[in-house]
Amino acid sequence: MTPLLMSCLLALASPPIAPEVTTVLPRMGTVEVGKPAPWFAGWTLDDRVLNRTRLLATSPAPKAYALVFFATWCRPCLKGLTAIARARPALDAAGVRVVLIDFREEASTVTPFLKAHGLEGLPVIVDKFGAVAQAFGASDGKTARLPRTVVLDAQGTVRAIFAAEGEDYVAQLLKTATGKSGVPTRATPKKAAKTRATPKAPPSP
Repeated sequence: MTPLLMSCLLALASPPIAPEVTTVLPRMGTVEVGKPAPWFAGWTLDDRVLNRTRLLATSPAPKAYALVFFATWCRPCLKGLTAIARARPALDAAGVRVVLIDFREEASTVTPFLKAHGLEGLPVIVDKFGAVAQAFGASDGKTARLPRTVVLDAQGTVRAIFAAEGEDYVAQLLKTATGKSGVPTRATPKKAAKTRATPKAPPSP
């Protein structure tokens, strides 16, 4: 085995390294925070069409939609996907609906990957031709810029765009959707109020 082949195998076997802080972007291509999300449409795992209108018509409407762009071959994507899998109860409770958008793969490839990483049951758009990723600026039509997450509110307005997912990724999702970080804080003990003793009136002679 050559040294080059050995180094390649070691690189594939090593876990993905994520930054401590999630990268926040003000815009991605023509998509910009504070503006409506572009039109998009793709296929679900059972070969149905899911588009922007149908997604936003979900009832009951969540507080936010997290559109998570990924691919099964994208090693940096595993950090955010693993965090989502672990935080599914907290995200559901906060009203964050995660929608996974796979870049240019087939359902037969995506389905076992989701099952292996605890992501089965989440809504999935199979972006077979990369059109959804291109509409959101996560692809230039040839290559993908992954991972990427775009958070929409219930009306379809872009509220946040995340690139590399750090240790605070789930907290950022919760904060964008609810205004709260989701990180428990220690309650500050209340100080007892000081009261001034009222002087007693002297006894009458």
